[in-house]
Amino acid sequence: MMRLDKYISRFLGLSRKIAKKRIRSGRVKINGIAITDPSKKLNGNEVITFDDELVVPYGSVYLIMNKPAGYVCSRNEKEGPPVFSLINEVYEKELSIAGRLDKDARGMLIFTNDGKFLYHCINPKFNVKKEYIVTVNQELSKQQLEQLLTGIKINNVTYKADGIEWKSSYIFRVILTEGKFHEIKKMVKYLGSETNDIFRVRIGNLKLPQSLNEGEYRELKLSEVKKITPYTG
Repeated sequence: MMRLDKYISRFLGLSRKIAKKRIRSGRVKINGIAITDPSKKLNGNEVITFDDELVVPYGSVYLIMNKPAGYVCSRNEKEGPPVFSLINEVYEKELSIAGRLDKDARGMLIFTNDGKFLYHCINPKFNVKKEYIVTVNQELSKQQLEQLLTGIKINNVTYKADGIEWKSSYIFRVILTEGKFHEIKKMVKYLGSETNDIFRVRIGNLKLPQSLNEGEYRELKLSEVKKITPYTG
């Protein structure tokens, strides 16, 4: 059974400390009766209100965002503006990112509170592929990029692409499953160039919708979630 303070914290997007204060102030009612004990256990059949407004619980949440460059995939504001600041606070306290992007990278992000789904997205053994369009500042040939398909070693760590498509001397597509730290940047540097832009366009079989502008997000339909991985909580 869930405690009342956890329920209020989760479904109003409040910290646990603030939720307790709100409860103790008498602003939370269960079945019309003010309850001031934050530790009260719930059985799931109660009608809970805050300031006489119904507090609606939600289940698993899956959001897709078109991340702008300059935002960090963490809650640490010292590193830069967090991507979580772009999400309604009702959601953001409970959500984790299923595959982060660097601060200067942009494109498709998935947020969820579904631990099973999250695990299957980020664990390489489940083979959930991520596709990126990469722009570089020094010319790269098809032959150079093909090295990434066989694998390269940097400081005794192997980096290997699952797919490569040469678009021009400065642009290519790459498909990855592992998601090692700064993986694309390290690959490109090994080949003698530097990244100008990294844009993620696909996770699993779900592509970033063209209708989703930078900085925008929306909830995913279940059919879209299943395109990423069938394993959900």
